[in-house]
Amino acid sequence: MIPPLTLQTYVVSTGRISCSSSTGLISKAPTNDGRDTTALLSFQLPRAAARNKMC
Repeated sequence: MIPPLTLQTYVVSTGRISCSSSTGLISKAPTNDGRDTTALLSFQLPRAAARNKMC
């Protein structure tokens, strides 16, 4: 398992990114006036995982 290096929350309606999130929250509802949220995670993969791969 590769743990995330960073965890952030993105608020879709405002474009705001919270850089100090402790949990990843993802929510979408037709009744929340567009205040949907998603989680942004960053990982650092081992060099061996990148061999012969294109991103």
